[in-house]
Amino acid sequence: EETSHKLRPSIHLARNVSAGESANSENLKICRPNGGIAPMHFEDLIGRKFSTTLDRGKPVAWEDFD
Repeated sequence: EETSHKLRPSIHLARNVSAGESANSENLKICRPNGGIAPMHFEDLIGRKFSTTLDRGKPVAWEDFD
């Protein structure tokens, strides 16, 4: 079960983002491995502002937003 959990997709950054930038379909992507927010929340993140500068490829966490 732990292995299958790691292989589930999650939301990651498609490119570097700056603090105050809004999340959108161009800077977020769904990919494996798990480690970020579940894909079912993708639409919930659109328009939310990032609280800090983040690097491409990072799994997205709720704490990354204002």
